[in-house]
Amino acid sequence: MSENTEKDELKKCLENYLKESGDNKLVEIIDCIYRHDYSYPHYRELRELKSINEKILEELKEQRQCPFRENSKTGEIRFMSGYSRKKGINHIKEKLEGAKSIIIFDSYFFSVKEDECDNYTEEFIGVLPDTVKEITVCCPKNSSNLKDTNPCYNAIKKALKGIKLTLKQTKKIHDRVWIADERCDKGFFVGGSFNGLGGQIMIISDLLDEDTQYFLDIL
Repeated sequence: MSENTEKDELKKCLENYLKESGDNKLVEIIDCIYRHDYSYPHYRELRELKSINEKILEELKEQRQCPFRENSKTGEIRFMSGYSRKKGINHIKEKLEGAKSIIIFDSYFFSVKEDECDNYTEEFIGVLPDTVKEITVCCPKNSSNLKDTNPCYNAIKKALKGIKLTLKQTKKIHDRVWIADERCDKGFFVGGSFNGLGGQIMIISDLLDEDTQYFLDIL
């Protein structure tokens, strides 16, 4: 490999690093390579620098990998629901196992067409553990508005049978979050509303303790 080819290769490699990291200090290294007339003995140094740079690029790639990918090394992903509503529902059911109380932040939880209310209600009742005694749904509308205008709310309330249903009105929350037993280690994020689960790809992932507590503090 000629000296110029070696330099060009290293320059390209370093420029790629610059695009990834934004580290302008490496501009000095590139300039240095082209200002000096390297002879054969310097090939080893150039190759070593190139090798180090490639390792750094690989590390940057891993650091920038989305933590919500299934094979991410961070291990933060818990579940990704594609086009199977049944799988998504089953996963939520597993996460609620043993809960005595459940809090749901979901602005569109009761936004279901009237002819789909019965099936939707059955699916929701199906995710609830036998241990649950109370459910709180946080959404923009209060209970009096829903009682008069929303058939889905009335259908769910009737089907709960002995389980207390409480609505809390809030417009502060956008994301969908479920919390079991008001415990910081039992909160999880759902990428979409329960009524849209399985329609598109969405993530269901555990929340950090402090993030779960933040939602609880809003109550």
